[in-house]
Amino acid sequence: MSRRRATAFVVSLLPAGFLVERANALDIGTVVVLNDVHERSYAFVEARVPGLRVERIRGGRISVAFALARRLAAARMSGADVVFFHECCWPEFDLLIWLLRPAGAFFPQVTMTSFEVAKPSELGSGPRAIALRLLSRKFTIYRALKNSGMPGYDYFPSVREYPPSIRRFSIQPRATARTPGSSSGGQTVIFIGGTEVGVADEPLRQMYSSLMQAARDSGWSVFFKDHPMARLSLDVPEGCTEIDATVPIELVDRDFAVAVGVASTAILSVGERKLSLVRALAAMPETVKDARARHLTALPGGGAIEFPASVAAARAALLGGGTQAN
Repeated sequence: MSRRRATAFVVSLLPAGFLVERANALDIGTVVVLNDVHERSYAFVEARVPGLRVERIRGGRISVAFALARRLAAARMSGADVVFFHECCWPEFDLLIWLLRPAGAFFPQVTMTSFEVAKPSELGSGPRAIALRLLSRKFTIYRALKNSGMPGYDYFPSVREYPPSIRRFSIQPRATARTPGSSSGGQTVIFIGGTEVGVADEPLRQMYSSLMQAARDSGWSVFFKDHPMARLSLDVPEGCTEIDATVPIELVDRDFAVAVGVASTAILSVGERKLSLVRALAAMPETVKDARARHLTALPGGGAIEFPASVAAARAALLGGGTQAN
């Protein structure tokens, strides 16, 4: 009997390029997703990797947990590997890994350096706080200001370690999987959208619109790719070419001279030059700016990102080829 192929479990688009590049080498036959957006997005990966199929687990939290348990138990019994990538926010999966202990590999895509460790007294009260306190026996609980300038914090449980059956690998440079002959950079810029922590959407949208207009006035071709999840999307400003938000950034078949974003790691996968606007956002608290910048610079390739300190500096960096202020 042939050995059962490995299964990859994903809860974001971060590993899309990795899977196109390494699914065959890791003998991954199935990618498991949990929602319709990721089902559509990973269909692009499926199309690039012969023999790979995407399967979606449907249902509520309890039924999803049971489905995961069945898959992980089957992997344990058959000796097949499980492969996963999330650094936080999937405690059901992490607890099942501890319970069932299948063999597998963990390939983290980002670090938790931009998040603050929450103290027990900062977890609040109510059912969620009780659950977070119970998880804190095996998880570090991080927190960050809510997106779009909303009051309060979001909390992110991150398991401290996995059982010895799981091999942990270091973070690798973001893989790109553009097809040969994709368009050259030229005078092209891609803006990477998405809401941000600690700042309202409208000031961010206005900043994007201002820079897009400056690029168009200078004869640049302007592209925009929003966050694939609707609740995190910034909405498309007028006057630019929209790229399908569900396409993983690594699979966009075009090169760009410049990529502009805030703190999305997608900026690492596209653009000959990379500009982060995180320090140009006047409304964002300085401590949040520092944390979000660390989020990028801690990753492979993060040292190449430019951080203009104002909208004017960002405009000069975009059109003039260098950052005025970091």
